[in-house]
Amino acid sequence: MFKGKTRRFATWVLLVFLSVWVGVSYYVYQMTWHTMLERAENEVRKMTVMELAIRGYVDEELKPLFYQLQQAGHISADYYAPQGFSATYVIRHVFQRYDAAIQAREALLKNGVRFRIVSDNPLNPANRASADELQWLQYFRANPSTTEHFELLEKRGSQQP
Repeated sequence: MFKGKTRRFATWVLLVFLSVWVGVSYYVYQMTWHTMLERAENEVRKMTVMELAIRGYVDEELKPLFYQLQQAGHISADYYAPQGFSATYVIRHVFQRYDAAIQAREALLKNGVRFRIVSDNPLNPANRASADELQWLQYFRANPSTTEHFELLEKRGSQQP
């Protein structure tokens, strides 16, 4: 197909292209890998902070309360409930609920369900209620026995759950 100099030139162009492609691919791979590791490290840090906060709450709030109740005779002196005395127990169960809530939320988001926590006087402007949401806030305030509302909204020409 190619002859002489044209063939050599095409071979060099192909080699340069392949070298650049391999180099760029390796660079993208490395950047992706480091980004993934950084995100994982940040998640571990967040979970560690949450664990320390829960442990502190159990040690500084729950245990002293149980001990006061024991000393006052409201509960038996030999009473032990891991739900209040064991920070490890509490942490494990909080994280189990957290994982379940995250999985449920991700499943709903995949199906187009969106959650908003709104206010008529928010600290964060992103949480400001729309006109429709304001009507629902007023309704729930007027009817405290009503605990939920479900409605399909049409957004950008398609129904959104």
